[in-house]
Amino acid sequence: MCQDPSGNRIAQWRDVTPQQGIVDLSLPLSAEPALGTYAIKAQGTRHSFSVEEYGAQRDPVLPKFEVTLELPPVVTVLDETLLLRVCGRDTYGNPVLGRVEASLCWEISFYCTLLPGKTDTNGCFSTEVEIPRLVPTNSGYGMSFQAKASLKEEGTDAPGDSRWLCAEE
Repeated sequence: MCQDPSGNRIAQWRDVTPQQGIVDLSLPLSAEPALGTYAIKAQGTRHSFSVEEYGAQRDPVLPKFEVTLELPPVVTVLDETLLLRVCGRDTYGNPVLGRVEASLCWEISFYCTLLPGKTDTNGCFSTEVEIPRLVPTNSGYGMSFQAKASLKEEGTDAPGDSRWLCAEE
């Protein structure tokens, strides 16, 4: 049985026989149904759904743009620099222009490099970063580093963030 928001019975299914295990209990609503909560009752269970005015329910807020942080897939003890690249793309894939603030921190030496800049016309900021000398550790020669980047869109100052963690060996 189905009831409208006023409690009126608007549909009822009795003695329905399944066809190949499936029963169609669809309920077409009018072009302008009464607003409110409808109830469906079946075998002692009650389910409900709401009909609201178009636009009355808030749509989920999607991020305005995404920030990606790219580093080389492999960094070795022989490398002296690495290329860090930060890119911003909106929900349609278009480049985001704005100010970038990135940082690259090495855990063992507690050494951080701050990397401010601006995105280019492709929505990306790239820079070569010097890698500090590796020092022997209890586990051999190696260290891990963490990269963070934020991008503030030009004109709106809308923020976006990205993080990256790597173990260097």
